[in-house]
Amino acid sequence: MALIDYILNAEDADVLTTEGGDPILAFQVNNEPLTYGFAVDWNGDSYLDDVNESERVLKWSTSRGRERIFNPSGNGFNPYEIGRLTVTLDNHDGRYNPWNTESPLYGNIMPGRNMQFKVALYSSTSTFEHDSYFVFTGTVTDIQMNGHNKTANLICEDGWRFLADKNYYREPLTTASSGVAVEINRILTYDIHWDYDNSSYYYNFHYLYPFGRAFSNGASSTDLARHWWWDGPAKGGIEMLTFGSLGRSWVKADGRFDFADFRESTDAAVTTLDEDVLLDNIYMPMPWENLRSEVILRGSNNVWYGTNKTVATLSDPIKIDAGQKVEFSLDYEYDELKKIICTKVTGVTISAFANADGTGTDISASIDETLYPSKNNVRIEAVNRGLTNGYITAFTITGEPMAEIDARWAYESTATFHNATFELDNPWLTITAVGTTDYISETSTTLDDRARINTVGNTLISYLSTAKPYPVIQMQGRYATQFSLELEDKITLTSGTLGINDDFRISKIAHKSMTSTQDIQTTMWLYPVLTPVEST
Repeated sequence: MALIDYILNAEDADVLTTEGGDPILAFQVNNEPLTYGFAVDWNGDSYLDDVNESERVLKWSTSRGRERIFNPSGNGFNPYEIGRLTVTLDNHDGRYNPWNTESPLYGNIMPGRNMQFKVALYSSTSTFEHDSYFVFTGTVTDIQMNGHNKTANLICEDGWRFLADKNYYREPLTTASSGVAVEINRILTYDIHWDYDNSSYYYNFHYLYPFGRAFSNGASSTDLARHWWWDGPAKGGIEMLTFGSLGRSWVKADGRFDFADFRESTDAAVTTLDEDVLLDNIYMPMPWENLRSEVILRGSNNVWYGTNKTVATLSDPIKIDAGQKVEFSLDYEYDELKKIICTKVTGVTISAFANADGTGTDISASIDETLYPSKNNVRIEAVNRGLTNGYITAFTITGEPMAEIDARWAYESTATFHNATFELDNPWLTITAVGTTDYISETSTTLDDRARINTVGNTLISYLSTAKPYPVIQMQGRYATQFSLELEDKITLTSGTLGINDDFRISKIAHKSMTSTQDIQTTMWLYPVLTPVEST
């Protein structure tokens, strides 16, 4: 079910004021302008329970996003922070104590339960209507008891936790050019495996991101690397794709995963904020904290040699008795090239005889083999289904070899007063020559890849070589604004005091209750809009 909608009845007028006494809420509300909805799927049936836990909320705080876009050391982008909600609940009757057999939740109080937290406030246009906003959607990851049946802290984390805990395995499959959005959607829904019986790769719906997605597969350009692989946390795979393409990925307050191409820079600002609606303590980092005079990109020049080449062979016989299973690995090689990449396995031939020198009974038909290809080698499991002891004397794998040669691209600017380097080492930064043996030769493929990498480098040096403000702003009592803004929204910020009148995006949003749950302070970290510098 969706979270319960709340019918709010306005009775009394209540106007909040700033420290200077100026009114900041110009509409009718009752004595409690904020009403909360906090629902948890306690029984794990994939539906939020029809019980509003918010009646027990004493205080709460939440944060989503990341405070800094760039690593302070200059070593690439900051990884995305896992969103976190902490709610302190009245536990006078032991409702949230997992040891309390009298609790109606007994047996169901445990981490891993999905939840959603919403807030509703009176509409600014109608006394008898209200506006509701998602604040946080995710999973309960911990429950902490404070004293004996006094209070309980529920710790919740957003969809980044799910992605950090899930391993994503993608074979080094040769693919046609496709957008980053398509690749991220694959990570959210399935992984890729090699099917030995059919000598082909297949998509395995390994898991589904539980909170849905908010972007379409057409949300990014298509000038992307044609060969890539991943074996690690799904979160890391998404960050590799996002940072290497200068995109933006985030988990929304309603839990849905969203992505946008960095070329999306002309969208309209959703609101304008001036210093009159903000608290006085606007924080401005020093201009040199994000200033760089040099951008270094590290990736690879790839040489793809085509299909049906011999990429791995067995050098010495392997003994395999009747009924025995043996495991071994073969490194990919092609001609004189060692430790190449195989972007696709296309075939396998095997020879097995009773004797190690290839004489005696031919038992090749009795050997069943299973392949587990990876980036630089292939693991093989072989089983002798026959009745004759023998040896695997030859094992040959054909496929699509590709050499990976480390590459470095430098972009410099003299229009800065601070010498520092930003370095992005990312496997997505590749130039691949397809159907040639010389990666230096210019083909339509390599030109596309070079343009893609130059766009990344030139965009970053243009952005980082000029001092820009990265303000941190706070609001209190501006609830319609505080709760309606989302991560990566574009806003216009104006401040005569600080000399700011420009567009920014929101990189992090943090809310926390102050004197009560009716008094919420919101902090937002902003960064200047990134404008692409298209290159050739």
